Amino acid sequence: MEWSENARVSRNPEMVSSVIDGEAVMMSVEKGEYYGLNPVATDIWNMLEEPLSIYELIDMLTDKYDVCASQCKHDVLTFLETLVQKNLVLIHP
Repeated sequence: MEWSENARVSRNPEMVSSVIDGEAVMMSVEKGEYYGLNPVATDIWNMLEEPLSIYELIDMLTDKYDVCASQCKHDVLTFLETLVQKNLVLIHP
């Protein structure tokens, strides 16, 4: 999928989530499925507590982790695509 870096990302408000031992776990009430996130993905989930633009998310992650912006953008877009497919986050153009 192609999104503008100005597109805003938000958590799907229908997801139930919690952090256990530093890792986020979510449940889709609609699908009856559970999802677990590794520590970096949990950081992204936590950053999305309030809607952010993709640009803001990439900027926050490059400040926090030792990663170049182009690699971060690639990884974030790939991860967001997975989250969108599972209906865990919403993209607002």
